[in-house]
Amino acid sequence: MGGETYSRPVGKASSSNFYSATPPNKRRYIPLRRSGSLRSRFLGDLRDSMVNAINDAVYVSEKLMDRLPDKSMIKKWVKPGVIRMGGGSYSRDVGTSSSSGSFYSGGTSSVASKSALGRSYADRSTSPKRKIVTSNKLSPIVIALDVTGSNIEFARIVYDKAPMLHGQIEQQGYLKDFDICFSAIGDAYCDDAPLQVCDFQYGLALDDELKKLWLEGHGGGQRMETYELGAHYFSKKCKMPKADMPFMFFIGDEAPYPKLTSGIVSDVMGNTIANDYASKKVFQGLFKKFQDNVFFLQNPYCGNRTRDTEEIKEEWINIVGREYAEHIIPITEEKSVIDVILGTIAMVSNTRDMRQYMGDMEQRGQTSRRRRNVEQSLGGLEAVVAAKAGKKKSGAKRL
Repeated sequence: MGGETYSRPVGKASSSNFYSATPPNKRRYIPLRRSGSLRSRFLGDLRDSMVNAINDAVYVSEKLMDRLPDKSMIKKWVKPGVIRMGGGSYSRDVGTSSSSGSFYSGGTSSVASKSALGRSYADRSTSPKRKIVTSNKLSPIVIALDVTGSNIEFARIVYDKAPMLHGQIEQQGYLKDFDICFSAIGDAYCDDAPLQVCDFQYGLALDDELKKLWLEGHGGGQRMETYELGAHYFSKKCKMPKADMPFMFFIGDEAPYPKLTSGIVSDVMGNTIANDYASKKVFQGLFKKFQDNVFFLQNPYCGNRTRDTEEIKEEWINIVGREYAEHIIPITEEKSVIDVILGTIAMVSNTRDMRQYMGDMEQRGQTSRRRRNVEQSLGGLEAVVAAKAGKKKSGAKRL
C-alpha cells in the first residue's frame, strides 16, 4: 500500500518467508518423512505437501502477474484479502475486510494492525512532558486518536489506511507540502498515558511513529475524555513556522471536560499554568493556531446510534462555538474515517468540490455505499465551503 517513500506489507499477508516464489526447478522440496509413528508421519507429510503446493502456486501467480496487461486486475484474483494502498512516498499491502455497518465490533481492521498497535505500555518518546513537536511544512496535519475502550478499532483502521491517506494527498495534489503527526488521547483523570504525541513525519517513517502508540483502552465511561488537554498541548507546544494551511483532526466519541485543570497540565505535560482554563478558551487558542481548520470526527457513542451521540455533539458545539458546528463531522461507517479526512482536506483546500471528490473515491475503488456514507458525513461541511468560496472567489485558505 502506498508508493516510493511509504510502503509496507500488512494485513493477511504473512511477514515470514515461509512461502517462497522460487522456481520449482531451483527449489529444494521438503522430503516425505520416513520415521516416527504412522499418524505423525501422515500429518507431517500432509503439511509438507501443502507447503510444496503453495510454493508452486505462489511462483505461478507471480509469473502470471508479470504477464498481466492490466495490473489493476491483480487484486481481484491474486492474494485474496490483500490490496496495495497509498502511492508516491508511502505504500504497503493492507489486509481487506468487509465494511461493517456496526460500530465497536473490532472486526473491520486487519490482523496486522492489531499486531502493529499491540504494545502494552507507553513509548517514552511519545511523552508530552517538556516535549515540543515541530513541522516546517506548509500544511502540517495532526490526527489525534481517542484510544479509550470504545475507540480502539478506529486507531487500527487509521493504521491500516495511513498509506491511502498519505498517498491520496500526495498523488491527487490536495496539499503540496505536508507532513503528519499522530497523537493518542485518553482520560487524564484515570489513564496512565492520557496524552501521547508522535513526531511529525512523512512517508514510510510514519509507520514507525504509529507503532509507538499504546492503545490503552481505558477511559472513565462518563461521556468525557480530556480532549482539551490535547488541544492545549498542540496550541502551545506545536511549532509550525511555515504553516499556511494546517489541519487538526480529533477522532472520538465523547466530549471534552468543561475545563482544563492546572494540576493535569503539570502532571501530564510537566508545565505549570496559573489557573484552570475553560475548555472553550483552550479550543479558541487551538482554532487560532490551526487557522480554524480543526475538526472532530464523531463516532457514535460506544458504537450505538443513540441520543447520547446527539447530546455529545451539542456539548462539542457549545465548546467550539455554533459557528463551527459543521466541524463536528459524523462518522456513519467505521472504515470511512480516512475517506472523510481526505474529503475534508480536499474541499477545504479548494482542490475538489464534493462531486469531484466522489469521483476520486470511485477512481480508487470505493463502493457506492461508502461514497454515500462519506457524502452524508461531509454534507454540512460542503455547504460551508461553498458559502466561503462564494464570498471569496479566489478560494479560502481557512474555514
